Amino acid sequence: MNNFESNFGKNEFLDTREIFKESEPKVISTFTPKNANEAKLEFLANDDLSRPNNEYEKLNSAEIENLYQNISNAILAVENDNSLGEIEREMYNTQLETRIKTVKMLEAACNFRKAESLVDKQKAQEEFMKNNIEVYGEPDFETFNSLLSDKITKIDALKLDEKGERIRSEFYELIKNDEILNQNTERFKPSDEVFHKFGEIIKYLYSKQLELIPEKDSNEKYSAKEIFEVFENILKDFEKDGFSKFNVEWKDSGAIAVSAKDKKIFIPENRKPVSKKELEGLVVHEIGTHYMRAQMGEAYDNQALRTGLDGYMNTEEGIARAMEMAVKGKYQEAGVQHYLTAGFAYFNSMSFREAFETNWRMGILDGKNNFSEENIDKKRQIAYRNTQRIFRGTDELPWFKDLSYFNGGQEIWKYIEENIDSPTLIDDFLLGGKNNLFNSDQQRQIYELKVGKK
Repeated sequence: MNNFESNFGKNEFLDTREIFKESEPKVISTFTPKNANEAKLEFLANDDLSRPNNEYEKLNSAEIENLYQNISNAILAVENDNSLGEIEREMYNTQLETRIKTVKMLEAACNFRKAESLVDKQKAQEEFMKNNIEVYGEPDFETFNSLLSDKITKIDALKLDEKGERIRSEFYELIKNDEILNQNTERFKPSDEVFHKFGEIIKYLYSKQLELIPEKDSNEKYSAKEIFEVFENILKDFEKDGFSKFNVEWKDSGAIAVSAKDKKIFIPENRKPVSKKELEGLVVHEIGTHYMRAQMGEAYDNQALRTGLDGYMNTEEGIARAMEMAVKGKYQEAGVQHYLTAGFAYFNSMSFREAFETNWRMGILDGKNNFSEENIDKKRQIAYRNTQRIFRGTDELPWFKDLSYFNGGQEIWKYIEENIDSPTLIDDFLLGGKNNLFNSDQQRQIYELKVGKK
């Protein structure tokens, strides 16, 4: 009997929801290298490196053992807490099953990195990919080829100088262009009428929050400090209306991130200045979606709905990007680069280096015919960031979390197109907390909670 089990029921401070919250694996921070900048610079300067020499300090056996223990504690807490309702218990148990798979994926990544034999490495790879796919899904071959075919069609049509021709030839060689069949797979796009109408709905829904963005001259942009202040003012305004307190904090770099678990929104200090339209997009994306769905989940007093049920990321990123696009007034498929990079690794068996070399060439063949060394360096920096997102953790195997941007976008825009006149459209998106809109079991559970069942 472990210490938790022997003490269960004797410690008045034990709280099932807190124990459940602590059982969530922090995959992104675990897959964040402590030497990220040094590894990037070394990789960009040395073409002989097949992958960056990232050091994942948190990806170790002791941390993984701790994660397993936290999940064991949560399983025991849920099992023994008689105050939990049937639905909440069901949600927790389902989510804990997914967390076990997630930790198995982390353990496999750790074993893959330290494997000393090909047999051990292959075994770890199989275990990593199995759990990776079960938790996040996998790329669809026809969709991947359709997206790549679109890129090739545009690149084929470019009129290039000698340097551009050489880059295009190198790109075609990397992707084995002669083996790619042109795909006519239809990818969904909302009608102009629905796109415009959804934009009007979101602008009206968050009109009070968008009015808290101070006016500037049309060409002036908002600095990271001003983004921070706008977010802080909006959260304070929500707090006055009875919402739970969230704090805005700085982080060194990366993207803006909402942590439902910690009730914080992190703004990178090096965030590039943005236009008013871009800032409006960030507000409805980060606060209007990620923050709001966390708040709605908390209203049910249900930790799983606040931090996320299985598959919630597809729905949530789809909603967030749809709202952002609609407010900015421009539709574009979300997550295409992530999908392509995952496909390069999964279907074409590309290494980190091969995917990176493909990505920067694809990025610079954008029709602007700027093949200066300065622009090549810029595209290489962007390509490194995009490639690292997919390969992070092992630096050799694709991690499929970021497929949610493309998949979620497709699912949500289809839903909007079919339900644009529904009076419950926004309720469907927000009032169920962090759920998967297309999971029938979850929708049943949320409905039962709404009508008072526990």
